[in-house]
Amino acid sequence: MPDTSDAWPLRSLLLAVVGAAVALAVQQLVAVAPGGPPTGNAHLALATLLAVGGVAFGFVVERTRLHWSLGFAAAAGTVIAAVVYWNGGWGYPDNWRLVCAALTVAIAAPLFQAWRDARAPGAPRFALAYPAVQDHAWTNVLLFLAALLFVGIVWLLMFLLSALFNLIGIDALEKLLRNDRFGALLVGGAFGGAVGLLRDRSAVLSTLQRVVMTILSVLAPVLAAGLLLFLLALPFTGLAPLWQATKSTTPILLSCIIGALLLINAVIGDRPEEVSRLALLRWSAVVLALSMLPLSAIAAVSTGLRINQYGLTPDRLWALVFIAFAKAYGLAYLLALLRARGAWPERVRIANLRLAVALCGVALLLSTPLINFSAISTRDQLARLANGRTPADKFDWTALRFDFGAPGEAAVKRLVTEGATPEIRAAAAVAAKTD
Repeated sequence: MPDTSDAWPLRSLLLAVVGAAVALAVQQLVAVAPGGPPTGNAHLALATLLAVGGVAFGFVVERTRLHWSLGFAAAAGTVIAAVVYWNGGWGYPDNWRLVCAALTVAIAAPLFQAWRDARAPGAPRFALAYPAVQDHAWTNVLLFLAALLFVGIVWLLMFLLSALFNLIGIDALEKLLRNDRFGALLVGGAFGGAVGLLRDRSAVLSTLQRVVMTILSVLAPVLAAGLLLFLLALPFTGLAPLWQATKSTTPILLSCIIGALLLINAVIGDRPEEVSRLALLRWSAVVLALSMLPLSAIAAVSTGLRINQYGLTPDRLWALVFIAFAKAYGLAYLLALLRARGAWPERVRIANLRLAVALCGVALLLSTPLINFSAISTRDQLARLANGRTPADKFDWTALRFDFGAPGEAAVKRLVTEGATPEIRAAAAVAAKTD
């Protein structure tokens, strides 16, 4: 029987109504009349505020401290809406800012939920229980995916019914499905209702979480063996083949580190009693923990070589941020193994919580205009062009014009008249006219 001890019968109805209303409001804000002007930036930001705030509210709302949930949802929506407004819309070239804002909200949600649930009289003000944070984090991920799946099933059912009525010449449902307003109501209501229903059946999500963790833990020996063989082969092959084979060395290495993090934590669980009893899985987790720091070091060398050869770009600066956190995790896991040995999983859990808080703060900072990677990269590229390190005929004018955001576009226009040489001015003029 599902656990309905914290069930809230009205939650599913409330979230279905809220979801439908929010979805309809978002649809109206972003709708473009035929032949009319595109949606304004302020409208997109407001639509983002409503959409993100509505989803966040559905995930964190409880009967107790309802105003806290409303405050968190408003803050989450404001963070991402502000990024959309600063970036000039949803299609801005530097979408990593939006990713950072989304990451901030995704990390902050389980931290807020665990903190709110632990706010008992006499409890420390900022007490956070690692198992509670992890449980909320996994529940939120699975809840989001399950709600999306439910929305897809609802649409398939509606299309099936539409086809059924078409067989007898009734096309009212088909016309209704083509209506954007009805579509928004259906998507929002289905998503909100699914979130409410699943949150009232926490045992279902808990079982699903255990199944996912079990499956992931079984994959740990596979990745551990692959990474171990890769690192053992490097002294014989050298690092040169890494950059000759592909330009995606750093993303591949970072993906391996993320995979190692997921599998390690699947093996060690959230509590001491959840650590796998299979020695093979425990040793695989140790190998994965030891491999993260070398992999992040190789990624750093790879990115450093690219920067030395071709200068800074927004993507390379973002890569440096990701590498820094990969190194932080690798170093924390290595120190846990060296200092705690058999008790290293507990040290890792503490490190996970601290690094999550740090990652949330850094992601929030990077989502603001306070640090502008496009402007930093533009200055670096212009310096390389001015000192002749990158000749005008080898300079990537297209990237500066289209991939460096507003600073890059402004720099191209300025070089049309202020370029140091005729070659630079001519190349800038061509880039400025490029559609």
